[in-house]
Amino acid sequence: MDTPLINPPVKEFEGTLSQKGLVTIPQAVRRHLKVKRKDKIIFRITEDAVEIRPRRLMSLEDIKGSIPALNSSKDWKQIRAEKHDDYAERYLQNLNA
Repeated sequence: MDTPLINPPVKEFEGTLSQKGLVTIPQAVRRHLKVKRKDKIIFRITEDAVEIRPRRLMSLEDIKGSIPALNSSKDWKQIRAEKHDDYAERYLQNLNA
């Protein structure tokens, strides 16, 4: 016999909208989201609710593999030498202009 899924208890907190349209996020919510002063917050509007979540900076691990590797048989020394030559050529062109 399957065990029915049990939803975790929902906690609700109330805030008051100021004249300037500001709401203080209750301390319990800030703790739960692990946010502190000056952190950025994302507001996501769905059909029947507004979700809030902290904006987290992406780490290198998060973006690893998001850009395909270059298909190059050159090593870094060759690439650096080519870029150095390109830079020198543009520099001389600007000198002569």
